[in-house]
Amino acid sequence: MVQAMLAAALLGLPPRASAALKLPDITNITVSFEGTNGMAGMAVADEVRDALPGDAVFPAYYVQQDGLDLYSKKPRPGKNPASLRVTQLYRNEPVRQLAFTKDGWSLVEVDRLTQYNEKTGAWESAKGWVRTDSLGGDSSAGARWQESRVWYGPGPGGGPVPEASPMGTPEPPRAEPPKGLLDAFIQSLLSFRGTPYKWGGTSPGRDGGVDCSGLIVASLTRIGFGRIPRTAADQQRATGAQPLTDPRALKPGDLVFVGRRAHHVLAYLGGGKVIEAPKRGDVVSVSSLRERFGSLANLSYGTILP
Repeated sequence: MVQAMLAAALLGLPPRASAALKLPDITNITVSFEGTNGMAGMAVADEVRDALPGDAVFPAYYVQQDGLDLYSKKPRPGKNPASLRVTQLYRNEPVRQLAFTKDGWSLVEVDRLTQYNEKTGAWESAKGWVRTDSLGGDSSAGARWQESRVWYGPGPGGGPVPEASPMGTPEPPRAEPPKGLLDAFIQSLLSFRGTPYKWGGTSPGRDGGVDCSGLIVASLTRIGFGRIPRTAADQQRATGAQPLTDPRALKPGDLVFVGRRAHHVLAYLGGGKVIEAPKRGDVVSVSSLRERFGSLANLSYGTILP
């Protein structure tokens, strides 16, 4: 019956109702997502979710190692998966297993991170692929991790996202952050000076490294902030970024974005200084905004911590 319902979902057919169907352990269902294309394939998991009874629960697991890579799609054998890295996860971080494949990969959902779904116009928990044997972990340590999150930010867990603004950008919910959170964010950013650039990196584990948006994610995670948009473009969207026409408008902790749809992000420290993970082969460093950019024409800015 379960297999029939999954097949119906994947073929676009309505699932049959079955009040008696119970799924105490959803991991008994093996679903293969071969042929999906990056994040576009994640909608398949939602169809599978919709096909299951309302009381079905996707199992929670805990990451067993620092620096676990989360990939946009399942890496192919023999191929270097570095370019598929979306982010890195932390030891004891809870995730939900949406599906898994016979060759040892799981599609998981990560509440700490959010992503914007262009098709639905909504914020969702970030999804990606990890090795199934990297899941398990300590439930008590995972519970402590969960309780340590501030859970301020866009999307589920951080409150509903209001209607789009006149400019077409969804405004994130606003809440009063804990006292001292902004100062802690600045200090956390500075603690990453000298960290190597690493595509998709958020610096946990021995093989440390961050990319531009990963620096923001890692710094916020370190101080207990949750519901963090992972990419520069989503951080730009979530902060309701506005064109930067006057540097005097910047406040410490603001994010500065490069590109109309951001492809790079820096953090403003105050006093005309910014911090960033610039590019491959470089390290996290502090520089002058004026010296870094001769023109403000391609810059915007937004506040992630009010």
